[in-house]
Amino acid sequence: MTTPKKVEETKTLAVIDHSVFDLQAISEGSAEIQDNLDQIQIVLPTIKIIHAGQIFELPDSSKADTFEGIILDFNRVNSYWPESFESGSGVPPTCFSTDSVRPSPFSAELQSDFCSACRHNKPGSDPKGGRGRACKNKLRLHVILDKGQLLPYRLMLSGANLMPFSKFISSMVAKGYPWRMCWCQFGLKKVKNSDGIEYSEIDIKAISSISPDQVAISKRISESLMPILRDTVSMADAA
Repeated sequence: MTTPKKVEETKTLAVIDHSVFDLQAISEGSAEIQDNLDQIQIVLPTIKIIHAGQIFELPDSSKADTFEGIILDFNRVNSYWPESFESGSGVPPTCFSTDSVRPSPFSAELQSDFCSACRHNKPGSDPKGGRGRACKNKLRLHVILDKGQLLPYRLMLSGANLMPFSKFISSMVAKGYPWRMCWCQFGLKKVKNSDGIEYSEIDIKAISSISPDQVAISKRISESLMPILRDTVSMADAA
């Protein structure tokens, strides 16, 4: 992938022609995938955050301090397991939500009509103690990285990273740049929570913008792949 030139952070982002980044080809490929959704189960390649080293692990197991791409879509997800289960153990969540507003009707056992009213979604409800929640609040971030990759990559952000991500999106909107229009660099920085526990905080910078034509294609890709991007919570989301 050709690395776009970085630009200084100003109120105006330079429009860089990512000619190697063939969104049209990705769009055509995603449409074909959509046609076969009733025959196959799509598993998105996943980027993991290794908190101990402030580093990303890519789907091919390689490590990277940063990566670049376009945000295609994002959505909040909530997942609850009873105390006897550890998240990521291969056991489906008892109750889950794909918008953090209402539990999915496909949940095995609904815990509340609304996530905000659920006792498991209150700070301090984590049976392990502390200020955490028993219901794990996360954000699914879908990013297109390079030419030849027809499926977006999925990056799961923890609840502690919801605010940094929201601040980035808000800053782009304030400058008149919708998040879908930005070519971004994703990094990590070490921070401590109120309990003194260190973790990796997402650090996203807009380094250029893409053309309106590319934005339109990006939106079509998102709409075409929506059944995959907004599917029911998978067990991998909790890992």
